[in-house]
Amino acid sequence: MPKPIAPLFQELLLPRGVIKDQLYHALRNAILDGRLTAGSKIPSSRALAEMMAISRNSVIAGFDRLMDEGYLVTRKGAGTFVCEHIPDNLLSEYDASTPPETAIAAAGPLNPDVAALVSSWSEREDSGEMRQVFAVGIGCTDLFPHALWGRLLGRVWRQSRRELGAHATPYG
Repeated sequence: MPKPIAPLFQELLLPRGVIKDQLYHALRNAILDGRLTAGSKIPSSRALAEMMAISRNSVIAGFDRLMDEGYLVTRKGAGTFVCEHIPDNLLSEYDASTPPETAIAAAGPLNPDVAALVSSWSEREDSGEMRQVFAVGIGCTDLFPHALWGRLLGRVWRQSRRELGAHATPYG
């Protein structure tokens, strides 16, 4: 027996345009308007695609964008749900002058996976492990083989002194 699906999804109309974007906007607006409340179960991508007569890939792309932006969350073995903490609500509750500690405390408990990462980062930061430069194009100099690089550079220099001072062949 097929499971009943919420009437909201049967009445969800998509305007013209790229289907995945229109589905994203329709679901996001339903979440922001309160038609889809926090914790509401979303039909599977297969069921929603069949119901709306659109490609499952379009549904998956729309779902992925909503998950990336924090509107939807998946629970292993249970399905896809509207996130308990809607990003727009969190952004509107605090302004830039709110101290970070206050904002974090008021946001509620962290996802257990995120909490584990935060504690791991805190331990590394306290131990001095994370006092490295994080910049594009700059690798970890502690792991660079400086001695080997020096030997290879010296070998090339000794073998090709004449070529290094002359013009290169125009043929490459």
